[in-house]
Amino acid sequence: MRRFATPVLLTLAVGMITICIALAAVSAALQHPHLGLRLAIPDAGPGLLIRQSDIPDAEIPAGSRLLAIGSARDPSVPVSGVTLIEEPDTLSDYETMQAFRADQHRLSQVLRDGKVTLHLLLPEGQIEQVSLQPAPRRSLSSLPPVFWVQILTGVFAVGFGGWVWALHPRRLPQLMLLTVGVGLQMAANAAAIYSTRELALPQNYLAWLGGTNQIGAQIFGAGILGLFLCYPRRIAPRWVVLGQLPLVVGWALVNQAGLIHSNAIGFQLPTILILLGAILCTFCQIRATRGDLPARAALWIIGICTGLGTGSFVLTRSLPALLGLPLAFPQGYAFALLGIVYLGFARAVLRHRLFDVERLALHTLFYFTGAALLLLIDAALVLLLSLDQVPALGISLFFVGIFYLPLRDATARALLKRRRKAQPISELVRAADEVAFARDDECRRKRYEKLLALEFGSLSIEPLPEGEAVTLPRITQEGIALLLPAVPPLPAYRLRWRDDGRRLFSPMDLSRAEVICTVLQQLLEGRRAYRTGANDERTRIARDVHDNIAVHLLGALHSPLSSRKDELIRETLADLRRIIEDGDRQPDAELSEILGELRHDLAELLAVTGIALDWPTTPDTGLRLPDPMAHALRSILREAVNNARRHSGCSRVTVRIEPRPEMIRVSIADDGRGIPAEVLRGFRAGVTSNDAPGHGLCNMRARVARLGGTLELSQAPGGGVLIEALLPRADTEVQQRAAE
Repeated sequence: MRRFATPVLLTLAVGMITICIALAAVSAALQHPHLGLRLAIPDAGPGLLIRQSDIPDAEIPAGSRLLAIGSARDPSVPVSGVTLIEEPDTLSDYETMQAFRADQHRLSQVLRDGKVTLHLLLPEGQIEQVSLQPAPRRSLSSLPPVFWVQILTGVFAVGFGGWVWALHPRRLPQLMLLTVGVGLQMAANAAAIYSTRELALPQNYLAWLGGTNQIGAQIFGAGILGLFLCYPRRIAPRWVVLGQLPLVVGWALVNQAGLIHSNAIGFQLPTILILLGAILCTFCQIRATRGDLPARAALWIIGICTGLGTGSFVLTRSLPALLGLPLAFPQGYAFALLGIVYLGFARAVLRHRLFDVERLALHTLFYFTGAALLLLIDAALVLLLSLDQVPALGISLFFVGIFYLPLRDATARALLKRRRKAQPISELVRAADEVAFARDDECRRKRYEKLLALEFGSLSIEPLPEGEAVTLPRITQEGIALLLPAVPPLPAYRLRWRDDGRRLFSPMDLSRAEVICTVLQQLLEGRRAYRTGANDERTRIARDVHDNIAVHLLGALHSPLSSRKDELIRETLADLRRIIEDGDRQPDAELSEILGELRHDLAELLAVTGIALDWPTTPDTGLRLPDPMAHALRSILREAVNNARRHSGCSRVTVRIEPRPEMIRVSIADDGRGIPAEVLRGFRAGVTSNDAPGHGLCNMRARVARLGGTLELSQAPGGGVLIEALLPRADTEVQQRAAE
């Protein structure tokens, strides 16, 4: 059996039971004769006030009064305000309650006799009798909204409590929470039936429903008391927590048996005593949870919801009944207040978002105080100054806006001034900038930890193990810890104990952590982009110096003419200026001019070492090349010819340039000893290190690749090396990217 008792099955079982109980309550409320009248207790005068009549066979004007009802067996049964009393438990003693039940039974018998006679007092003051046939049962549409509020409150309480209990069925807090829900449904369902009756119910119905309501209310209170005895810390033995349940239920049964002559003492007094016991347990829990922030947060949630819900219920229901004062509003809506208590208990037992308790407490305090102040001012203006309700409400809103809202803000600042003050965003960005641009990873890590310590004041800041992945900041351990994701090269961190252990981490801290991680990530990405750009620029300058400046300087070194040396040096300085200042941004140049200058420079360079240059003149096509392509063409030819001069031991270098519509084909060949195997392997492997053989060849390939072309290296047909490059002309987008 145990293996089938999963949380899902337990929750479904409890849910089905509570729904069946609710359906039974609805069915019981419909199993009574129905007149079709909407009655109310008048402020003064005899009988009951008829607000609306839905009787099809008789027109009864609104505002008439029902004085009595009769049948052939019982001609006249008088009715009064006591007939329609919503909560019989508010009657002063047991004898009065018995008399009330007897009158209800007599009226119920009249309704079940068939045809009845209504004794009416019309608004004009005339006495009139109306005969009609009551409907055998009520319709769903005749049930007022307050009925459904009570039914749904009970379903929610047991259903939600059953789910919480099913998660940990052996734990006392979960069991007490379910007990609270069971008591709430018992009391709410019974009250829903008798408090929304049209006129009367049979005596046995009232006795059964009243007893169920009182027993349910006592179970509800006993569950609350038991919950305070065992949660957040157990301050009483298990037998005390469970033993007070039968004690409270036994008291309710004794009261139902009529052994206690005062219903106020038999029912209302135990309710208040249970509340006082819960308050006493709260003080004990405050002492027991000292130093345990999550437990203290759970206690705060329970205390807030208990103060709002149970306190409001007692003030509006139990205390007026004990003092003989009129009730504030219908009982069904008071049950909705108890639903607030239950929701708070469930949240505390589930330990859901305990770190958010400060915001919950402040908002509850401010909104509840504002609402109470508004009602007090409005009531004072209406009762003391006899103002109409609409002007009184307007003046109340004015006073609340002028005086309460500024006072609320000042109170919030006073309550929050003990918090660690967050850094201004400018200071935060400056600190994150220091982290991002630290000289090394160790320095960066220390600065990051210093930033977190200054921002959150955590007692512990420790890197997470590598196996524990965190993608977004999140709060764990019920607010004790805050997890921060890794921001490479910085690791992920766990922060524990906010403000030196005085507070839990809150959603505000979570938002602040998200800001810190986002700012730091953007700064680190900017740093990486800066370093990548700087490295790319260094590579470009090194490539240009290697492929172009070196050739110019070698030409100047070996030139026998001083004028030629000066010219080559001036060209070298111009190239250096262009490389440093303008990069590749130069105007378009004609292909014939580029090739003519290169042929002259390279022939002079080769002639110094006795190497012949075979480079026929290319026909002038008027073709103009964009600067990226012209620069690549110059660099490839200079590097290839210089490599042949330095490494091949050749006697001839052959250069061919073939302009085509879609590309320019460039080939450079020599008749030397050929290319070493390690250089060819490095070229094919894409080695680009400055220390590796074939670095100039890799530079040439990189230049061609930037233009979207290809570069091939092979053995020449007659021996030596053959370099072939294809430079596309049509792909202007690639050339534009190369220029950038």
